Amino acid sequence: MSRGTTLILFVLISTAFAVPGRGDEVKIGLHWYRGVALQDVEDGQLILINAAGTEIRAGLDRVGGIKSDGHPTLGEAQDAIDSKDDDKALKLLKKTKGKVRTRWLRHWRAYQHMRAAARIGDAVETVEGLMELVRDRADDYYFDEPPAGVFRGADRRAVERARRLLSASRRTAKGPAAAAITAMNVAAAARLETLSAAAMTPDGDGAPSPDAARAASPSAPTASPSAVALTAALDGKDAVTQMLRRGEFDAARKAAEGHLRQSSEFLARRLYQRGRALLALADRDGDSGLYRSAGLDFMRIVVYRPRSSAYVGAALLELGYVHQKLDRHDLAAKLFDRARLYIDEDDEPDLAGRLDRLTAPVDANPD
Repeated sequence: MSRGTTLILFVLISTAFAVPGRGDEVKIGLHWYRGVALQDVEDGQLILINAAGTEIRAGLDRVGGIKSDGHPTLGEAQDAIDSKDDDKALKLLKKTKGKVRTRWLRHWRAYQHMRAAARIGDAVETVEGLMELVRDRADDYYFDEPPAGVFRGADRRAVERARRLLSASRRTAKGPAAAAITAMNVAAAARLETLSAAAMTPDGDGAPSPDAARAASPSAPTASPSAVALTAALDGKDAVTQMLRRGEFDAARKAAEGHLRQSSEFLARRLYQRGRALLALADRDGDSGLYRSAGLDFMRIVVYRPRSSAYVGAALLELGYVHQKLDRHDLAAKLFDRARLYIDEDDEPDLAGRLDRLTAPVDANPD
């Protein structure tokens, strides 16, 4: 246990004995501490004051629950969360929507709303919680890991409704909030692609039949290049990277898949390598199924590895290209704009050049 953690726990334990059963409560780690006065959230930290008037700050990533003395229904929702009854928790949290005046506590309510909804697979309510955080300009912490996985089992109606909610704030959102909306939009779009692919097969298993894949393929395949623009974050000595640079795309795909089956180490790197190989093969064959498969790899980097910024920019760039090839130019443009925030011309000259070519007028010839 770190020295800072020890100090916080000491002060909180002292507070719990000094004011038993009164005031607010906070759960840090596995333990609840009573008799505190919750004050605010700032820069990803919960600020509270103990009975002696000492200010304490605890990172939100260590806060497992909050009970505010003036909001008993929120306390009931927290009890339901602790009991793993997320259906009940969500119902209670929805009852308190619009009734919490304290700004930071309102954000905490919306965050718990989003998380409880995500755990039960309710895509629409998950996005409702996220949008409340976006509109109220909540602390950046709440946007760090958007629950994009909620779309995996969602039906078309839920996904389309969620996307309409997401579109309402996409122009006003900034920074991490905008990144969270992008991640959710990407996951929603991928789910719609999966549902569309499933609809094209007699058994609905999500794998397009050869005839359907050919019918959906882009009309003008791009010739396979001898080399591709890659992120500078890749290890130049890595065997898969070298295959990509030599244009050995099928071998690179198989090698990357082997690494992914064996270990989750360097996950973002391996997903990027496989996605880039699939993309080159899709360009060669004009295969829309391969474009979708590549897009899923890039999407996984954006959604599940949001802190791997070395690969997020590259993944957003290629995800934009995938949507461009599938004639979804509106979403492609948004992804290119987001990629530009991550790609530095000095650090990533190859990617910056590719981004410029892909966003140039239509008579340009992208690689």
